[in-house]
Amino acid sequence: MATNNNNETKSFRDMYAVITATVLASLKAGIVPWLRPWAASGDRSVPRSASTGKAYRSANMIHLMIKGQLSGYVSPWWITYKQCQKLGGNVRLSECKKWTPVLFWKSFPEKRDGKKTGRMIPFARSFLVYNFDQCEIPGNIAERYVARLERVAGPIAEPNPVPAIGDEFAAADDSSSAYLERESIPLRIGGDSAHYNPALDSIAMPTRESFHGVAEYFSTLFHECIHSTGHGSRLKRELTNPFGSNRYAREELVAEMGAAFCAGRTAIDVPAVTGNRDSYIANWIAKLEDNPKMIVWAASRAEKATAMIFGETADERDPGERETALEYNAAK
Repeated sequence: MATNNNNETKSFRDMYAVITATVLASLKAGIVPWLRPWAASGDRSVPRSASTGKAYRSANMIHLMIKGQLSGYVSPWWITYKQCQKLGGNVRLSECKKWTPVLFWKSFPEKRDGKKTGRMIPFARSFLVYNFDQCEIPGNIAERYVARLERVAGPIAEPNPVPAIGDEFAAADDSSSAYLERESIPLRIGGDSAHYNPALDSIAMPTRESFHGVAEYFSTLFHECIHSTGHGSRLKRELTNPFGSNRYAREELVAEMGAAFCAGRTAIDVPAVTGNRDSYIANWIAKLEDNPKMIVWAASRAEKATAMIFGETADERDPGERETALEYNAAK
C-alpha cells in the first residue's frame, strides 16, 4: 500500500483499478483511447521515462497518454518525486497528490538450496510519476537533462516516416504482406466477411473496393493479423471463445489495440468508429467495469502481437527494459 510521495507502492489490485479508471474516464468523455494512432508521424507526445529516456509501452503508455490528454499536459516526460528533487526542482504543491502510477518488472533467477533452478521469477513493482508540466524544474537544467536522455536512449522510434502522397499505404501493405508470407498465412480476398479462421490458420478479407477507404481496409487487415498471432504455433492465446463472453471480449480488445499500434507504426490514421459509436463505447465501459484486469492484460498482448507482425521481439523493441507487466498474473 502507500508509503510516501517518493516511491509509493500499491497492491496489484489497486494498480489495475487505477489504470482501468483512467481508461474509463476517457471512454466516458467520448474518447476511445485505443483508436489513437500512437507514434504516427513521429508523435512527440508519446510518454517517456525521465529515468531511462525510453518510451513507455503497453498499458503504461495508454495510461499516461490518457492522463496527459485529460489533464492538458504538453510535455511527454514523466519523472518521480525524488528524481525531480535531484534535478533541483520540486513538484508543485498543488500537484503533489496528482501522481500517476506506472508498472514495471524484472526477472530474477530462482534459487533453491543456494542453487539456481533455471527458472526466472518475475518481480513487479509500481512507482508514482509526475509529468514535467506538474513540476518546477529550472529551464536550463531540464533542457540539458532531456538532451542527455536523448543522446543515451535515442529519439522515439519512428520506423516509418510520413510517406509521400500516393505512397501513404505502402508501409501498411509491405508490413502486413511480409508478416503473412513469413508465417505462411493464406489471405483470401472476396466475400462480405473479414475474419481469421484459427482452424485453417487463414484470413478472409473483402476486396479493398468494398471498404469506405484504404485506411479502413488496412485497419481491418491488421485487426485480423493480430488475431492470427494468437494461433497455437505463435503466441498461444485462446481464440475459440464463446461470443459475448469475457474471454471473447479480451481477445477483441487485443485485436482492437494491436490494430491501432500497427496503424501507428505504419503512419496511417485509425478510422473512427462507424455505426453506433455510443453503443460501442457503452459496451467497452461495461466490459472494463466488469473486469478491471482486462485493459492491462490486453495491452501487453497487443504489444507482443504487434512486435510479431513487424518481425521483432520484445527485446528488439525495448532492450533492457520490461515496462508494464502485471501480465504474468493479469489473467488470474
